[in-house]
Amino acid sequence: MNDTREPDTDRTPAVIEPPELPTVDLTTMTLDDLAAFARAEDGLSASAVTLAVAHAVRAGAALLAAREQVPRGKWTAWLIDSGIGIGHAYTYMRLAMYRDEIPPGASLSQARDGLRTLPGIFHRPDDDKRAVPASLREEAKAMVDGGMGVLAVAEALGIDRHTVAAIIDPEKARRRRESGREQQRRRRAALKLLAKKEQDRQVKQVGGSAAEGYALLRRAEIEIDRAVGSSLDVEEKAALRRALSWAHKAKDEIVAALKLKRVP
Repeated sequence: MNDTREPDTDRTPAVIEPPELPTVDLTTMTLDDLAAFARAEDGLSASAVTLAVAHAVRAGAALLAAREQVPRGKWTAWLIDSGIGIGHAYTYMRLAMYRDEIPPGASLSQARDGLRTLPGIFHRPDDDKRAVPASLREEAKAMVDGGMGVLAVAEALGIDRHTVAAIIDPEKARRRRESGREQQRRRRAALKLLAKKEQDRQVKQVGGSAAEGYALLRRAEIEIDRAVGSSLDVEEKAALRRALSWAHKAKDEIVAALKLKRVP
């Protein structure tokens, strides 16, 4: 049966100090001795890197087992009380979940980076249908609730920082998207206006009766467009829009006749 007791907030996490290595007098060694000693330490260092991954995987396995026993909604609080950093905890759990994906001899950072593209560790059947799986959303929220920054969460989970920000504050993300779309709309409108002005200039430069007719149509467009905006009658508005469309087409025909480039 699962233990549903609240965590003991008064418990102090155990601190394990790393063992001290014995002092070695390097001044008495020959060059051959020093080379042999350096090679030996290099080998021990490489094995220590591998052991770090093994210990991280074991820690992650323990945390995955603990999560099965912690009551729903209490996981982040339990992690904080356990004395394990939120970011480290999720890194360890991902390493444990995907231990078979870790290449032999990988360092802790290499193993972590290699798992970034894999699904969230609490994957759900419907996750594949979503742009950002629910499991990954839960992990991101838990990390931020635990005090991790957006950039750190994005790096740990292998997702874009803007995606993490949207998960944490969807309303702010919505406003940012709307602002971005409005800026793009205004930019497109400005570019189109500049292009139309350039087309007007080219037609005027050609001169003649065609240019005069073009100018008349251009003024007609402006007046008809105003009439469309002020009209309250549905049928009248529809007729005015047809007239405006005709004016556009007539202008295009003049541009084509003058062999100029038409502005879409």
